[in-house]
Parts: sequence; structure tokens; C-alpha cells
Amino acid sequence: ILEIRNDFDRFNQTVGNTITNFCNADYGDERCKATPATITATVSAVTNEMLFSVTYTGDYADDFFNHGTVEALTGQLAGTYPVDIFKWDQTAAGAANIELFSPLVEPPAVGDTFTVKRGCPRTRAACMARDNILNFRGYPEVPGTDQVLRPTVPGQGNAA
Repeated sequence: ILEIRNDFDRFNQTVGNTITNFCNADYGDERCKATPATITATVSAVTNEMLFSVTYTGDYADDFFNHGTVEALTGQLAGTYPVDIFKWDQTAAGAANIELFSPLVEPPAVGDTFTVKRGCPRTRAACMARDNILNFRGYPEVPGTDQVLRPTVPGQGNAA
């Protein structure tokens, strides 16, 4: 077997790893091993490209779909990339207001349908609440720069 590589193969190699308090797995991927809740919602009112109301089947609490995504299934926005949800505010059973992190390419039309997928804030507490703590990929025990760069006074506390 002969494998020929060129200089561009260097871009396929992982160099280093960023260590943060937050999980580095994407919610629902093979490292997370969780299945995000997904619903189909229909637009009922539109304020602008970042704020609109939807109706759906079921009953979900406020903030249930925060950090999730919306993806258009019908209308002019069908085929565009999913957009992250900033705030999910249930107004009544089967109705909610959605506020997005970034605007859609144009305002949705009343009657357009979207797939709404639950997201994750990537914290240890969220993994524990979803019974998925064994797959948490963060490092909350590592001290942050506030601890590393903290000034010390000789003879007090942790000073040598």
C-alpha cells in the first residue's frame, strides 16, 4: 500500500487542545452521546429577522431550547444554515417567542415551518441535569487566569 501526501495534509492534523471550563463536544455528536429534543414549529407572528413567534405541538418550559438552533424547512429561508437560539420564551401551551443570536438572511413569513433543536450551554451542570456527566468534555477544575495572575502579598495567605 502506497499513500501519497502533499503539503496540504498538514491541515488535517490536530495540533494542541484548548482547555476550558466548558465542554468541547457538540450537543448530540458521537462524543456527547445525547439525543437533542427536536420539534417542528410554524411561524405565527414576525417582529424582525431575530425575533418571531411560533406554534408547535407539545409543552416546553421557558429556556428549554436556549443554545439550540432553528432551521427553515419551508418558505424563502428553506436551505439556509441553522441559526442559534438566544432565548426561548413559551407564551402559552404550544406557543413561544424565539429570539436569535444572529439575524436570519430575511424575516420569516407567517406559515413558514422550522425545525427547532435543543442545544446545550456546555456546562457541567447541564450535563448532570441531562444524565450525561460521563461524557462531559470540559475541565472546570483548571484554574483560570484570574487565579494564575492573582497578586500575592508576602506573609499572607498562599504567599511563600
